[in-house]
Amino acid sequence: TKVVLVTSYEDYLYEGYEVGVFRYIKKPARQEEIEKLFNALHSSDPLSKKIEVLCQGRKCEITLSNIAYIESCNNHCEIVTSKGQMTVYQSLKELESLFTERFFVRPHKSYLINWKHVKEFNRQDKYLLMSNDYRIYIAKKRYKMILEAYINMV
Repeated sequence: TKVVLVTSYEDYLYEGYEVGVFRYIKKPARQEEIEKLFNALHSSDPLSKKIEVLCQGRKCEITLSNIAYIESCNNHCEIVTSKGQMTVYQSLKELESLFTERFFVRPHKSYLINWKHVKEFNRQDKYLLMSNDYRIYIAKKRYKMILEAYINMV
């Protein structure tokens, strides 16, 4: 979460940065200042980054925020996005190396998920309900790590 302080009092300028304010805008704000702010917010979002994958013999770019999860299937992976699904002939381990963001985690050896697409963490039955209502079960040995990661994300 990023905090933007919009005020007509300059006294709050330094105090705002002490508590971690992302930007300070003095009233009355000009249109160009607001546009710069939105550009800065968007570019500082790690999920706005794009990755390049090989999909059906050609290079495809995918924005990280669109990826819900990746499933490993024998000799290929299925990347499930908010816009659909694509098949890539790369291993899950190879794809995982492209993700340095903390929003991606492996709850099971066959899945890599994006926390931003998790609707529910079912602790009783030990699964994650994704934004497309697909259930991804959590491996027993990874449960504690996934639970801690989930608590840190919330």
